[in-house]
Amino acid sequence: HQDFEKMGMKIGDTIELNLIIGDEVIAYEAVLMACSSDGGPGFYMPEERLIELIPNLATTDAMFIYAEEGQYAQVKEQLKGLVDDGERFSMVSLDEEIAIYRQQMNSIKQACYIVLLILGIICFVNLINTMITSIVTRQRELGVLQAIGLSPRQLGSMLWQEGLVFTAGTLLISLALGLPLGYV
Repeated sequence: HQDFEKMGMKIGDTIELNLIIGDEVIAYEAVLMACSSDGGPGFYMPEERLIELIPNLATTDAMFIYAEEGQYAQVKEQLKGLVDDGERFSMVSLDEEIAIYRQQMNSIKQACYIVLLILGIICFVNLINTMITSIVTRQRELGVLQAIGLSPRQLGSMLWQEGLVFTAGTLLISLALGLPLGYV
């Protein structure tokens, strides 16, 4: 909006434009119907009106070219030669698109692995917390067992086996539910 005001224009003004198509210059008179702060200074018109002014104008903005099997590299090089000569064309080949896709997928995978690592650390700390809580809440029980003859080695073995059972159960449930849900 401010760009048009700087140029001394306002909504409803009739403006004279020159449409330049190659070497041809077409004079055009238009009424300024709206302005926007998006996209910078410029003028837009309906495609139908543009085609009325320039009937042979090709408004194609993208082309997809398929090559026969074994001809991809040769076609790609020839197209690159055509694109390099022109200022108005750009080209993205299939292998470039695949590389971009793989890079995006790797970024997503890395983010997922980081989240999984954080979840794994939280789960491990939770396991340790559960074991410590179990020992603290069972202090009397463990004291009675030691009083009737449970050696420190046997106590350690018992706690170790409980930890293994708890870990194996958690792992089994995680794999039994996690793998199918992961594929879904």
